[in-house]
Amino acid sequence: MTSTKVQAPRKLTEEESLDTFEDWWFQVECYYSRDPKFSTFFDDKSIKWESRSVENRGLRKGEDATNLNTLLRALATYTSGPYVKNELLDETRSLKEVRRVFLRFLEIEVTDHSFLNYYTLSRKPNERPLVFYHRLRYHIPQHHLPEGTKVSNSNTLEADEAVSVTMDRFIIMEWLPRLDSRLIKFVQEKFASELSSSSTCFINMVDALAKYILQMDTSSTVNMLVSQQGHYQSTHRGPEVQEESTVMFARGNF
Repeated sequence: MTSTKVQAPRKLTEEESLDTFEDWWFQVECYYSRDPKFSTFFDDKSIKWESRSVENRGLRKGEDATNLNTLLRALATYTSGPYVKNELLDETRSLKEVRRVFLRFLEIEVTDHSFLNYYTLSRKPNERPLVFYHRLRYHIPQHHLPEGTKVSNSNTLEADEAVSVTMDRFIIMEWLPRLDSRLIKFVQEKFASELSSSSTCFINMVDALAKYILQMDTSSTVNMLVSQQGHYQSTHRGPEVQEESTVMFARGNF
């Protein structure tokens, strides 16, 4: 039986953004986790190691330490020049720290400043509603605070942050008006029974809402109204055409 081949990660450039780096790191995980010598380091995110002066780097056996050093050397080859090799081998103690070394080397800052770019995210021309939702949501875990972050004088995070249920609900509330400013009221009235039935119903409605909005996007009613009125605008389709009509709501019997 032949196994499926996974493409090796590409070489990093000096023009990487946070999104392109995340894509590269995902390639790294897919590629190296297929090798039994390295899979443990990717499968168990809690694995930490010690400096090279400690026997077996604090891992269970010498073979594990050898595999780790081989992996770190291999990852260093994806940068331009050998600049991060020693730091990866001598300074890092987990794969999370390896990621941070790369981000610092590429001068990609994940800070409150970049976090605020959340409010610049908008739907791209012809982008499907569900794709835009996931792009909007993806920005949040990119900026999660890691374990050990001191968030106040008396509070230090004991584990990496995760997206809470309420944050998920908030992201949906951000997603809808970025598609069209009238969607919140529309959804409230169109799905009043469903929304009133539970505090978690909103989260489970994302796929259905995306399909519903996409149907309204592509409705033949739009073409009919455009041909009658000459032009219209919906934030669904970008700024190229404009009108203050209720096209979308006519489609939804609203």
